[in-house]
Amino acid sequence: MTDAHEPWYQTVSMGRDEAKEHLFTTLKFEYDDHDLLRTYIDQTVPRDTDLGSIRGYWTFLHSGYKQQVVEKLRHFGRKKLSQGESPVTRKPASKK
Repeated sequence: MTDAHEPWYQTVSMGRDEAKEHLFTTLKFEYDDHDLLRTYIDQTVPRDTDLGSIRGYWTFLHSGYKQQVVEKLRHFGRKKLSQGESPVTRKPASKK
């Protein structure tokens, strides 16, 4: 039973699909290869783990998952460069 005095974001759980979509939305403007991005996000977010509340996810898990995905993309880029193929590139930051 949830406490009626708790804010909704502390009592509602973050689903795996929702977490994956948040990660994709966060990174989709930085990387060109969206298929590879979705693959690494799927590999990173655990399948059988409770992600906790929405607040807990954003406070404790999101940045770590994001960093893991970025590390995988960087590793993939270096590996492809060494094989003479084009790397996974970050899009240049837009100028305002």
